[in-house]
Amino acid sequence: MHNTVQGATAEGLKSRKLLTPALCGYNNSITYYDGSIHIYICQCDGSAMKCVRCLLQLRCLRLVGQSSRSAAQCGALLQSAASSQPSVLHQSQHQVLRHFHASPACAKSQPEPVHNEKRVKSLITNDDLFERVAKDARTKAMFNKVMDIFIKRDIRRRGHVEFIYAALKKMPEFGVERDLAVYNKLLDVFPKEVFVPRNYIQRMFNHYPRQQECGVQLLEQMENYGIMPNMETKVLLVQIFGEKTHPMRKYQRIMYWFPKFKHINPFPVPQQLPEDPVDLARFSLTRIANDLDAKVIVYQVQLC
Repeated sequence: MHNTVQGATAEGLKSRKLLTPALCGYNNSITYYDGSIHIYICQCDGSAMKCVRCLLQLRCLRLVGQSSRSAAQCGALLQSAASSQPSVLHQSQHQVLRHFHASPACAKSQPEPVHNEKRVKSLITNDDLFERVAKDARTKAMFNKVMDIFIKRDIRRRGHVEFIYAALKKMPEFGVERDLAVYNKLLDVFPKEVFVPRNYIQRMFNHYPRQQECGVQLLEQMENYGIMPNMETKVLLVQIFGEKTHPMRKYQRIMYWFPKFKHINPFPVPQQLPEDPVDLARFSLTRIANDLDAKVIVYQVQLC
């Protein structure tokens, strides 16, 4: 038998324990791969080739048996891992939560919590300013004092809309809901010449709608209590909102309809009814009588 080896001898190939011998059909040669780039080729005769084929078949059977055993072992390992996975995940989650620590650099980078003292203070000045200033007495002087405090506090009159709404709500408590001078002073809280539209586009798209709605609400409260605006009210509305705005339209409607309905009732009811029962009875009899010239005489009799 004549054997030639390219790159190494046959004994050297056996000593290297080649894993993947392959049979080639060119010149009765056998090619061996040792797992690296090097390739070793052996040339053999016919009888040697038969022996080599038998050896290759036996080696393949051995490799198949080893692969089946390794597959069974891998399957058992996977089943055991799948059965223990929830507990392992649960334990790892607890460990992560238990051993979590933040670095000092991360703590420094986090912003400090902002206290809401300023925000709460701003809300108190709008809602409870009347309560704090007028603790002892609720009079017109105290109401004017609260408005003076708000006007002098900020030149830009920040929060004037909320203050006016709070003042309109507190007016009945101070007894100034029918005072025209107080309404004019409350209108004076608005900043001047800030909400006046400069062109027809701003006028068409309701320039500063929140402030205009607040002014309309003030005029509606005057209308509900039967207070007719005067020339000072008109001047203030023109300085604040300008001509052809919603508050100015409301003022014009009030001035048109109020004089018409002011004396429409022939039997006007006074704003404050008398508390004396005799005066109340006289007032009731006057309203019941058909003749407006009728006189009511009261006779006082001493009971024995």
